[in-house]
Amino acid sequence: MSKLFTAFFLSAALAAGPARAQWSGSAAQNTTVRDAAGVQEQVPRTTPGPNGGTYVAWFETVSGGGNYAARRQLLDVNGRPQFVAAGLLVSNQPQSSALYRYDLETDAAGNALLAFQDVRSANGSIQVIIYKISPTGQQLWGANGIPLLDATTN
Repeated sequence: MSKLFTAFFLSAALAAGPARAQWSGSAAQNTTVRDAAGVQEQVPRTTPGPNGGTYVAWFETVSGGGNYAARRQLLDVNGRPQFVAAGLLVSNQPQSSALYRYDLETDAAGNALLAFQDVRSANGSIQVIIYKISPTGQQLWGANGIPLLDATTN
């Protein structure tokens, strides 16, 4: 009987595949959302997501320069990432050397709204851009978001 139980347990453990991250049971231990070698993750923001989940957005350094990329992840109610380990790339448009205040909110339909500043305009002036991203990762307002300010003035 014990051999049968051991064989069943071993088969079940192997079939389960690798474990995925989830919420830590200790307030003293953070749940890792993104931690890559050679990458600096900066100024994270969170907001409630659909079905008890949590959206997390952050900026991280882009290899080979002083630019930052905006990324987003959706954690389910158990703290498991719903997208690749690096999260979804929201924008890799040019940034200034400093990150300014930005915001992450959730609309009534469970979409993430992410607004921040970048310097994508031809004259290099700061623009405020907003992105609307569905829970499945679709950029509902396009890959470049919607500018909220006219880029012709500073």
